[in-house]
Amino acid sequence: MRILQGTTTDFSDLLKNGVTIVHFFLPHTPHRRMMKQFFHQARKEFKQEVTLIEVDGEKNKEDILRFSVVIAPTILVFKDGEERERLMGINTSPELINSINRYCL
Repeated sequence: MRILQGTTTDFSDLLKNGVTIVHFFLPHTPHRRMMKQFFHQARKEFKQEVTLIEVDGEKNKEDILRFSVVIAPTILVFKDGEERERLMGINTSPELINSINRYCL
């Protein structure tokens, strides 16, 4: 799993190919550490290479508006440039891994 941080304008090309997870977060919240640990552990369970892009909602308000994010954390799953799934709230369950694996391969 490749993990990047930035804005959607920085990574719009990355959304075009393969499976990309965009994780919108707020920095000083407990879920931030929990989600980071979850993705670090879960990367071994993905069926193919997945890119994770972390977007700080406080620094990137234009991205919050662009993707209509109303709660943090929000996870967007893209497959070949198309948003396929939107998960809102803290989710560190096997269902999240299964959800992402549906779009792999």
